[in-house]
Amino acid sequence: MLFEPLSIDDNETASLIKLFFKELMLSSDLMPHEALRQAILTYKSTVSSNPKYWAAFSIFGVPY
Repeated sequence: MLFEPLSIDDNETASLIKLFFKELMLSSDLMPHEALRQAILTYKSTVSSNPKYWAAFSIFGVPY
């Protein structure tokens, strides 16, 4: 059985990334992974709880 790749909606991605940058700008105390978490929570409650729009996003790295 072959699986078709999921296409990612550009508008939905833009909505999530806007929320992410808003969280980064609002609180300089937040680490990027915390800002992404807050953005995803906001997105889930206001736009869509469907994980196909937000589950693929993650942040890697060591905070300094």
